[in-house]
Amino acid sequence: MNRIRRIATVAGLAGALAVLAPTAAHADPIGWGGTLTPGQTKCLTRTAGNDVHQVRVEGTATGQGARFRFLRDRTVLEATSTDTVGGFAAERRTSLGNYPSPGVYEICAANHRSTNTLVNIRVLFNNEFV
Repeated sequence: MNRIRRIATVAGLAGALAVLAPTAAHADPIGWGGTLTPGQTKCLTRTAGNDVHQVRVEGTATGQGARFRFLRDRTVLEATSTDTVGGFAAERRTSLGNYPSPGVYEICAANHRSTNTLVNIRVLFNNEFV
């Protein structure tokens, strides 16, 4: 009987510790890199809470380039004017008076050319960039 009680106690403690154990915080990825085939688009989205005061998006593309768009809550803030851009960056900061507010920020890269392009895109908040 004592053995059964000990096993139950140990199992109960293990369950309690599992509930109290810290878990990894869920964080949106800050970047993506990969190949876009002709006609393909890739977007990276991150949500900015009330503790975010600045956002920066960055994108690079090889070969014939790509078209980039910077969005907040599905509204375009900035975009490249051509499909052949090799690099793009845009930012909004409260210190510059152009940070809209918390929301869903996104960068999209689109390959409108006839060959594959390697693309890297990032959405950065606060201290993730200088």
